[in-house]
Amino acid sequence: MNEDRPGAARNASSSRREFLKRSAAAMALPAAGAGAPAASEGAAPAAPGKRPNLLMIIADQFRWDFVGAYGLNPIGVTPNLDGIAQRGVAFENAVTNQPLCSPSRACLFTGEYATQTGVWTLGPGLRPGATTLATILRGEGYTANYIGKWHLAPNSRQNPASHGYVPPEYRGGFDDLWEGSNELELTSHPYEGTIWNGDGTPMPFKDIYRVDYLTNLAVKFLRQPQPKPFFLVVSQLEPHFQNDANAFIPPGGTRRATPILSCPRTFGSFPATGRRNCRATTATSKALMIRWGPCSKHSMSGECWRTRS
Repeated sequence: MNEDRPGAARNASSSRREFLKRSAAAMALPAAGAGAPAASEGAAPAAPGKRPNLLMIIADQFRWDFVGAYGLNPIGVTPNLDGIAQRGVAFENAVTNQPLCSPSRACLFTGEYATQTGVWTLGPGLRPGATTLATILRGEGYTANYIGKWHLAPNSRQNPASHGYVPPEYRGGFDDLWEGSNELELTSHPYEGTIWNGDGTPMPFKDIYRVDYLTNLAVKFLRQPQPKPFFLVVSQLEPHFQNDANAFIPPGGTRRATPILSCPRTFGSFPATGRRNCRATTATSKALMIRWGPCSKHSMSGECWRTRS
């Protein structure tokens, strides 16, 4: 059996690389096929066009049943996401090997089990040189760019510096634009904080909601000429709760204005705080979708990116 293991390992590695390539191709399909007429049976395939740019938006602790398209939230605060679901694909099943922050992110970017990535709990970092969506796409001529929360570099409470700046070897192949923080919830608050660029220069922000700040950085990138096709990840912290406040903090004024017509049943597990948390997470999630939602219509106008509270 020992003689078979190297071959098996090579096959597993090859299969994972193919999985990551197919995943990257699947991300590109909606953009490549948007508005294109269906090909008739037996027709020759269309000539390959310009490779689409890829944008992945991550929202931390965003509940799937908050999206109206799934029919479980009557509040109606995700009309743009609902429109995307109608025009595209909405998954009905999603599985992660380890439903915890860092491990699930490692699984997402590598296609490996948590026992293989080495990130099976909070603290360990993604191994330098790991094969990820970023490394695969860079090998195909894309740039790999990252904005926001990372949480895949080694970190510990005993080393506060590990919460912020991420050394290049721990960026998982995102070797082009880098504007982020390893543990954004520990280096920022909803209206002030710090992230770091690729050179380690601090990028402090103040008097702007964290969602808006990260979104504005993404908008700046998207409006710049890009000589190569790009893969951009925008990793928002919201609606994740603010750790040191032990609370969900929406943008000013929205918590009171957000109607609570119903809450998921799981909030009932916290009778003392359930309704308050439901209202707060609804407000933070609503803010997140207001910032990004209008741009699902492919508009790059100022109206598209206007901040609303």
